[in-house]
Amino acid sequence: MWPFFNWKARLIMFSMDQDRRKEEERVRSEGRLPPGQALTLKFPVLHYGPVPAFNASTWDFRIWGEVEQEKIMFSMDQDRRKEEERVRSEGRLPPGQALTLKFPVLHYGPVPAFNASTWDFRIWGEVEQEKRWTWDEFNGLPRAKIQMDIHCVTRWSKFDTVWEGVSVRTLADSGLIKIKPSATHVMQHAEYGFTVNLPLEVVLADNFLLATHLNGEPITADHGYPLRGVVGFIPGRELDTPYFWKGAKWLRSLEFMPHDRQGFWEQAGYHNRADVWKEERFG
Repeated sequence: MWPFFNWKARLIMFSMDQDRRKEEERVRSEGRLPPGQALTLKFPVLHYGPVPAFNASTWDFRIWGEVEQEKIMFSMDQDRRKEEERVRSEGRLPPGQALTLKFPVLHYGPVPAFNASTWDFRIWGEVEQEKRWTWDEFNGLPRAKIQMDIHCVTRWSKFDTVWEGVSVRTLADSGLIKIKPSATHVMQHAEYGFTVNLPLEVVLADNFLLATHLNGEPITADHGYPLRGVVGFIPGRELDTPYFWKGAKWLRSLEFMPHDRQGFWEQAGYHNRADVWKEERFG
Protein backbone atom coordinates (compact mmCIF):
# COMPACT_ATOMS: atom_id res chain seq x y z
CA MET A 1 0.00 0.00 0.00
CA TRP A 2 2.31 2.62 -1.18
CA PRO A 3 0.96 6.08 -2.10
CA PHE A 4 2.21 8.39 -4.87
CA PHE A 5 3.78 11.25 -2.98
CA ASN A 6 4.30 14.58 -4.70
CA TRP A 7 8.05 14.28 -4.55
CA LYS A 8 9.97 16.08 -7.29
CA ALA A 9 13.44 14.66 -7.41
CA ARG A 10 15.78 14.03 -10.27
CA LEU A 11 18.27 11.24 -9.82
CA ILE A 12 21.14 11.42 -12.31
CA MET A 13 23.27 8.36 -11.83
CA PHE A 14 26.11 8.04 -14.25
CA SER A 15 29.74 8.60 -14.87
CA MET A 16 29.99 11.17 -17.69
CA ASP A 17 32.35 9.21 -19.84
CA GLN A 18 32.89 9.74 -23.54
CA ASP A 19 30.67 6.85 -24.63
CA ARG A 20 27.69 8.15 -22.62
CA ARG A 21 28.04 11.67 -24.02
CA LYS A 22 28.34 10.40 -27.58
CA GLU A 23 25.28 8.16 -27.21
CA GLU A 24 23.29 11.02 -25.69
CA GLU A 25 24.12 13.26 -28.64
CA ARG A 26 23.02 10.52 -31.05
CA VAL A 27 19.59 10.00 -29.51
CA ARG A 28 19.10 13.74 -29.15
CA SER A 29 19.81 14.24 -32.85
CA GLU A 30 17.20 11.55 -33.59
CA GLY A 31 14.59 13.42 -31.56
CA ARG A 32 14.35 10.63 -28.99
CA LEU A 33 15.52 12.51 -25.87
CA PRO A 34 12.59 14.24 -24.12
CA PRO A 35 13.15 17.68 -22.57
CA GLY A 36 14.79 17.60 -19.18
CA GLN A 37 16.10 14.03 -19.60
CA ALA A 38 19.67 12.68 -19.55
CA LEU A 39 20.93 9.37 -20.90
CA THR A 40 22.41 6.72 -18.64
CA LEU A 41 24.29 3.58 -19.60
CA LYS A 42 23.23 1.94 -16.35
CA PHE A 43 19.78 0.74 -15.21
CA PRO A 44 19.15 2.51 -11.89
CA VAL A 45 17.17 0.66 -9.24
CA LEU A 46 14.33 2.77 -7.89
CA HIS A 47 11.38 1.44 -5.92
CA TYR A 48 9.45 2.13 -2.74
CA GLY A 49 9.92 -0.30 0.16
CA PRO A 50 11.87 -3.57 0.44
CA VAL A 51 12.13 -6.25 -2.23
CA PRO A 52 9.27 -8.71 -1.59
CA ALA A 53 9.77 -12.44 -1.15
CA PHE A 54 8.33 -14.70 -3.87
CA ASN A 55 6.53 -17.97 -3.26
CA ALA A 56 5.44 -19.76 -6.44
CA SER A 57 2.83 -21.79 -4.56
CA THR A 58 0.91 -18.73 -3.33
CA TRP A 59 1.62 -16.04 -5.96
CA ASP A 60 -1.28 -15.07 -8.17
CA PHE A 61 -2.17 -12.61 -10.91
CA ARG A 62 -5.68 -11.30 -11.43
CA ILE A 63 -7.56 -9.60 -14.28
CA TRP A 64 -10.59 -7.81 -12.87
CA GLY A 65 -12.74 -4.68 -12.89
CA GLU A 66 -14.58 -3.67 -16.09
CA VAL A 67 -14.22 -7.07 -17.75
CA GLU A 68 -16.88 -9.62 -18.68
CA GLN A 69 -15.35 -12.23 -16.42
CA GLU A 70 -12.69 -11.97 -13.75
CA LYS A 71 -9.65 -14.10 -14.48
CA ILE A 72 -7.37 -15.50 -11.82
CA MET A 73 -4.20 -17.03 -13.20
CA PHE A 74 -2.03 -18.76 -10.67
CA SER A 75 -0.97 -21.94 -9.03
CA MET A 76 -3.29 -21.89 -6.04
CA ASP A 77 -3.37 -24.01 -2.97
CA GLN A 78 -6.60 -26.01 -2.75
CA ASP A 79 -7.22 -25.08 0.89
CA ARG A 80 -6.97 -21.36 0.15
CA ARG A 81 -9.36 -21.65 -2.77
CA LYS A 82 -11.91 -23.62 -0.76
CA GLU A 83 -11.70 -21.20 2.17
CA GLU A 84 -12.17 -18.18 -0.08
CA GLU A 85 -15.30 -19.71 -1.60
CA ARG A 86 -16.65 -20.36 1.89
CA VAL A 87 -16.27 -16.78 3.13
CA ARG A 88 -17.57 -15.40 -0.16
CA SER A 89 -20.71 -17.53 0.14
CA GLU A 90 -21.17 -16.19 3.68
CA GLY A 91 -21.01 -12.58 2.43
CA ARG A 92 -17.78 -11.92 4.31
CA LEU A 93 -15.42 -11.12 1.41
CA PRO A 94 -15.55 -7.39 0.60
CA PRO A 95 -15.37 -6.23 -3.04
CA GLY A 96 -11.90 -6.29 -4.56
CA GLN A 97 -10.44 -8.48 -1.80
CA ALA A 98 -8.78 -11.92 -1.92
CA LEU A 99 -8.26 -14.35 0.95
CA THR A 100 -4.78 -15.05 2.28
CA LEU A 101 -3.74 -17.82 4.65
CA LYS A 102 -0.65 -15.80 5.58
CA PHE A 103 -0.32 -12.50 7.44
CA PRO A 104 1.54 -10.10 5.11
CA VAL A 105 3.87 -7.54 6.69
CA LEU A 106 3.31 -3.99 5.46
CA HIS A 107 4.48 -0.86 7.22
CA TYR A 108 6.38 2.37 6.70
CA GLY A 109 9.81 2.64 8.33
CA PRO A 110 11.83 0.25 10.52
CA VAL A 111 10.56 -1.91 13.38
CA PRO A 112 11.13 0.03 16.63
CA ALA A 113 12.88 -1.47 19.62
CA PHE A 114 10.80 -2.17 22.73
CA ASN A 115 11.97 -1.51 26.29
CA ALA A 116 9.42 -2.59 28.90
CA SER A 117 11.05 -0.42 31.57
CA THR A 118 10.59 2.84 29.64
CA TRP A 119 7.50 2.12 27.50
CA ASP A 120 4.25 3.82 28.42
CA PHE A 121 0.80 4.38 26.94
CA ARG A 122 -1.09 7.66 27.23
CA ILE A 123 -4.72 8.81 26.96
CA TRP A 124 -4.98 12.57 26.40
CA GLY A 125 -6.84 15.42 24.69
CA GLU A 126 -10.60 15.74 25.20
CA VAL A 127 -10.69 13.71 28.42
CA GLU A 128 -11.42 14.76 31.98
CA GLN A 129 -8.01 13.57 33.14
CA GLU A 130 -4.96 12.44 31.20
CA LYS A 131 -3.96 8.84 31.87
CA ARG A 132 -0.57 7.19 31.54
CA TRP A 133 0.25 3.50 32.13
CA THR A 134 3.53 1.63 32.21
CA TRP A 135 3.77 -1.70 30.41
CA ASP A 136 3.05 -3.64 33.59
CA GLU A 137 0.14 -1.34 34.47
CA PHE A 138 -1.32 -1.60 30.98
CA ASN A 139 -1.29 -5.39 31.20
CA GLY A 140 -3.25 -5.10 34.45
CA LEU A 141 -6.17 -3.35 32.73
CA PRO A 142 -9.40 -5.28 31.96
CA ARG A 143 -8.86 -7.67 29.04
CA ALA A 144 -11.05 -8.41 26.05
CA LYS A 145 -10.97 -10.99 23.25
CA ILE A 146 -12.64 -10.62 19.84
CA GLN A 147 -12.74 -12.73 16.69
CA MET A 148 -12.98 -10.82 13.44
CA ASP A 149 -11.98 -10.63 9.80
CA ILE A 150 -9.32 -8.10 8.78
CA HIS A 151 -9.10 -6.47 5.35
CA CYS A 152 -6.01 -4.69 4.04
CA VAL A 153 -6.25 -1.87 1.51
CA THR A 154 -3.68 -3.76 -0.59
CA ARG A 155 -6.50 -6.27 -1.28
CA TRP A 156 -5.71 -9.20 1.03
CA SER A 157 -8.16 -10.40 3.67
CA LYS A 158 -7.57 -12.69 6.62
CA PHE A 159 -10.49 -14.36 8.36
CA ASP A 160 -11.42 -15.54 11.86
CA THR A 161 -8.45 -13.87 13.54
CA VAL A 162 -8.63 -13.79 17.35
CA TRP A 163 -7.25 -10.69 19.07
CA GLU A 164 -6.73 -10.02 22.76
CA GLY A 165 -6.07 -6.71 24.45
CA VAL A 166 -7.83 -3.73 25.96
CA SER A 167 -11.18 -2.35 24.81
CA VAL A 168 -11.48 1.44 24.78
CA ARG A 169 -15.24 1.00 25.36
CA THR A 170 -14.50 -0.98 28.53
CA LEU A 171 -12.08 1.69 29.75
CA ALA A 172 -14.81 4.30 29.28
CA ASP A 173 -17.64 2.21 30.73
CA SER A 174 -15.61 1.32 33.82
CA GLY A 175 -14.64 4.93 34.46
CA LEU A 176 -10.92 4.32 33.93
CA ILE A 177 -11.06 7.08 31.33
CA LYS A 178 -13.65 9.86 31.11
CA ILE A 179 -14.19 11.20 27.61
CA LYS A 180 -15.50 14.75 27.31
CA PRO A 181 -18.72 15.33 25.30
CA SER A 182 -16.68 17.56 22.98
CA ALA A 183 -14.69 14.56 21.64
CA THR A 184 -15.68 13.43 18.13
CA HIS A 185 -12.55 11.75 16.79
CA VAL A 186 -9.46 9.91 17.98
CA MET A 187 -5.90 10.07 16.71
CA GLN A 188 -3.70 7.03 17.27
CA HIS A 189 -0.09 8.12 17.87
CA ALA A 190 2.58 5.49 17.24
CA GLU A 191 6.36 5.26 17.21
CA TYR A 192 8.28 7.61 14.87
CA GLY A 193 5.39 10.08 14.90
CA PHE A 194 3.10 7.86 12.80
CA THR A 195 -0.60 8.74 13.14
CA VAL A 196 -3.98 7.26 12.19
CA ASN A 197 -7.36 8.95 12.70
CA LEU A 198 -10.77 7.36 13.40
CA PRO A 199 -14.22 8.60 14.40
CA LEU A 200 -14.89 8.21 18.12
CA GLU A 201 -17.82 5.84 17.47
CA VAL A 202 -15.48 3.40 15.69
CA VAL A 203 -12.93 3.47 18.52
CA LEU A 204 -15.71 2.78 21.04
CA ALA A 205 -17.20 -0.07 18.98
CA ASP A 206 -16.68 -3.77 19.69
CA ASN A 207 -14.53 -4.23 16.57
CA PHE A 208 -11.73 -1.91 17.72
CA LEU A 209 -9.14 -3.12 20.21
CA LEU A 210 -5.81 -2.09 21.68
CA ALA A 211 -4.28 -5.48 20.95
CA THR A 212 -1.33 -7.27 22.50
CA HIS A 213 -2.03 -10.84 21.30
CA LEU A 214 -3.08 -12.59 18.08
CA ASN A 215 -4.41 -16.15 18.11
CA GLY A 216 -3.17 -16.71 21.65
CA GLU A 217 0.39 -15.44 21.10
CA PRO A 218 1.96 -12.00 21.63
CA ILE A 219 1.92 -9.93 18.45
CA THR A 220 5.24 -10.24 16.63
CA ALA A 221 7.50 -7.21 16.34
CA ASP A 222 6.84 -6.69 12.63
CA HIS A 223 3.09 -6.73 13.27
CA GLY A 224 3.24 -4.09 16.00
CA TYR A 225 4.54 -5.58 19.27
CA PRO A 226 3.98 -4.67 22.02
CA LEU A 227 0.72 -2.88 21.19
CA ARG A 228 -1.27 -2.06 18.09
CA GLY A 229 -4.73 -0.84 17.24
CA VAL A 230 -6.82 -3.38 15.35
CA VAL A 231 -10.13 -2.90 13.58
CA GLY A 232 -12.04 -5.46 11.55
CA PHE A 233 -15.35 -7.05 10.63
CA ILE A 234 -17.35 -9.11 13.11
CA PRO A 235 -19.70 -11.39 11.11
CA GLY A 236 -23.33 -10.76 11.88
CA ARG A 237 -22.70 -7.31 13.37
CA GLU A 238 -23.57 -4.05 11.62
CA LEU A 239 -20.47 -2.09 12.58
CA ASP A 240 -18.43 0.35 10.52
CA THR A 241 -15.44 -1.59 9.20
CA PRO A 242 -12.42 0.40 7.95
CA TYR A 243 -9.43 -1.16 6.20
CA PHE A 244 -6.78 -2.61 8.48
CA TRP A 245 -4.35 0.32 8.20
CA LYS A 246 -6.78 2.25 10.40
CA GLY A 247 -5.26 0.43 13.38
CA ALA A 248 -1.74 1.72 14.11
CA LYS A 249 1.20 -0.57 14.87
CA TRP A 250 3.53 0.21 17.80
CA LEU A 251 0.86 2.34 19.41
CA ARG A 252 1.87 4.78 22.16
CA SER A 253 -1.14 7.02 22.78
CA LEU A 254 -4.72 7.94 21.94
CA GLU A 255 -5.56 11.60 21.49
CA PHE A 256 -9.27 12.39 21.81
CA MET A 257 -10.05 15.32 19.52
CA PRO A 258 -12.90 17.87 19.19
CA HIS A 259 -12.77 17.57 15.39
CA ASP A 260 -11.26 15.33 12.73
CA ARG A 261 -7.62 15.57 11.66
CA GLN A 262 -5.98 13.42 9.01
CA GLY A 263 -3.30 10.88 9.86
CA PHE A 264 -0.18 9.86 7.95
CA TRP A 265 -1.68 7.77 5.12
CA GLU A 266 -4.77 9.95 4.90
CA GLN A 267 -2.59 12.98 4.20
CA ALA A 268 -0.86 10.92 1.51
CA GLY A 269 -4.09 10.34 -0.40
CA TYR A 270 -5.76 7.38 1.27
CA HIS A 271 -9.45 7.60 2.11
CA ASN A 272 -10.38 9.23 5.39
CA ARG A 273 -13.23 6.82 6.24
CA ALA A 274 -11.81 3.75 4.45
CA ASP A 275 -14.99 1.64 4.51
CA VAL A 276 -14.12 -1.86 3.22
CA TRP A 277 -17.63 -2.56 1.87
CA LYS A 278 -17.66 0.65 -0.16
CA GLU A 279 -14.05 0.13 -1.38
CA GLU A 280 -13.01 3.50 0.01
CA ARG A 281 -9.32 2.99 -0.66
CA PHE A 282 -8.31 6.45 -1.87
CA GLY A 283 -9.66 9.89 -1.13
